[in-house]
Amino acid sequence: MTGLRSIVEGTGNDFNKAKGFIQDFTKDGILSTEQAATSLKNLLSRGFSIDESVVLMERLKDASAFGKQAALEWGDAVVGATEGLRQENSMLVDNAGITKNVAKMWEEYAKKIGVTTESLTMEQKREAEMQGILAESQFQVGDTAKALDGLTGAKARTSSATKTLMVSIGA
Repeated sequence: MTGLRSIVEGTGNDFNKAKGFIQDFTKDGILSTEQAATSLKNLLSRGFSIDESVVLMERLKDASAFGKQAALEWGDAVVGATEGLRQENSMLVDNAGITKNVAKMWEEYAKKIGVTTESLTMEQKREAEMQGILAESQFQVGDTAKALDGLTGAKARTSSATKTLMVSIGA
């Protein structure tokens, strides 16, 4: 949380709001606090607001429920996708099952607003990413809740609890 505080405050956001979101986001046991904090730090570092980050993280969590890369754990898929956005690396965004290339999101958004992809500002790139992820994940909304009742949810909660225990022992 110390690292999260630095990024939250450094980007002009409210740490208490961020902390409350992390607590709510992790209460289902799918992602550890560390994974959620890292994901939020990645998105804030990219320039997204806390409100935008909340929407993106919820969508990535839903998309990851059944669409994540098979070798990844659920929380790792969300973290990897947020790292992909921060680094402009589409391969990492695919971790969560968002298969549309980030550059393609920019291209479509640029065409929509009547400019070239090369002329997009950072703010416009973020808007393109937000719109692209919302469009790509629209059919996966609610998949977290569906997965929680089955084996996928049980495995994810067990994995997250094991990681939390390992961190606690290490600390």
